[in-house]
Amino acid sequence: MECTGAWLTQILHNPRFRDSTEPPSVVPPAKRTQVCFDIIMASALVSRQKSNGNRPFPTVIFGAISAFALYTLIVRTALPINPEFHEHCPVSPSYMASALVPNALPYSGNVGVDTALCHLVTFFHVSFTAPPGQGWKLTVNLLASIAGPFFILYMEAARAGCPSVLAFPTAVGLLCQGMTAAAVLPLYWIALIACGSPGGIDCAVAEGLGFGLVVGYVVPTVAMGMGYENRYIVAAWQGFPLFIGVARWAYSLARPPPKAGVSARRTRRGYAVTQGILASIALVSGASHLYTMTMSTAGAFLETFRSVYLPPYPRYPYTHDTLGSAVRLLLAWDGLFTWGGALAAGAWNFPAADLARTCLVLPPVFIILGPGSAVMGVWMWRETILKQNSVGFEVPRRTE
Repeated sequence: MECTGAWLTQILHNPRFRDSTEPPSVVPPAKRTQVCFDIIMASALVSRQKSNGNRPFPTVIFGAISAFALYTLIVRTALPINPEFHEHCPVSPSYMASALVPNALPYSGNVGVDTALCHLVTFFHVSFTAPPGQGWKLTVNLLASIAGPFFILYMEAARAGCPSVLAFPTAVGLLCQGMTAAAVLPLYWIALIACGSPGGIDCAVAEGLGFGLVVGYVVPTVAMGMGYENRYIVAAWQGFPLFIGVARWAYSLARPPPKAGVSARRTRRGYAVTQGILASIALVSGASHLYTMTMSTAGAFLETFRSVYLPPYPRYPYTHDTLGSAVRLLLAWDGLFTWGGALAAGAWNFPAADLARTCLVLPPVFIILGPGSAVMGVWMWRETILKQNSVGFEVPRRTE
């Protein structure tokens, strides 16, 4: 979901933006807003049944979210801080790290790839260190909270009857790394709502999902959190969608699903495993959120929540005190679009009663346990609804 992807490299080095000498205007303090969250959740109210008649609604709504995310993250925020990133990652055929440009390393030997990785490494190094004393905690909380939306990609690809458009979660994950999850995932939700499979997941495949999540995401993320000063570790972490895919494939070799197809009993076991994984992500994300909220002083919990999850909308031209404050704003908006889209997509086809209960419960859960837990709660309930409505989960009754 990273906010300065490989595809931005040419834009960020465009002389039109890099060499601009226009003085930034004074920007008044922006009001903290929940408009994005309200718009995204309202989209779930537009259509609750999957039919050909209402499929244009998710296309319009999620397409608009994707476009708005790109405009907010790139035009409003990323381009104004382009000169500072250029100072950390100069365009040069030779990458010799020095005290001035410690992130410009020969990560792959390809100048274009190395430049993109340099931007990402710089971005994460700044996020871990700014603001002093809080940056590490805020970044770890973000990484814990985005595990859920990425896991959903692989979970949906593992369903019986998954269409080919949803069968390549690693490719979608890498696109999220290069083009921001805020812009890519809304387009994925359109495909999921339009043609997603309601089928169950075999227990062996579900176990592979958990194995892939731990080996492909948890281990690299812990390594980066503990060793973010090592630029190569941070650069390697950017490929975690590929690591998850490889780990799943390796597990399938050791424990392949039955060739005869998915049985009702194995599907029910797969449902239990999948729900356990979603609950584990919610638990870790909630614990990380509560740990992050310990930064607040007595009586300032809501103010801390607003500062972390409800950022001010960046005016253009964007001005910032430090590169760290700009990076924090980028991360906050990237996360807000990602979580909001995942919430809306998960609740899109809920029956009216379930949707009403979700809308009532979601705000306090979002505040108390954080966005990651809220997203996982919605998708756990979605799994329950699919289980109740799918014949693939039930054991056929014997006929006398």
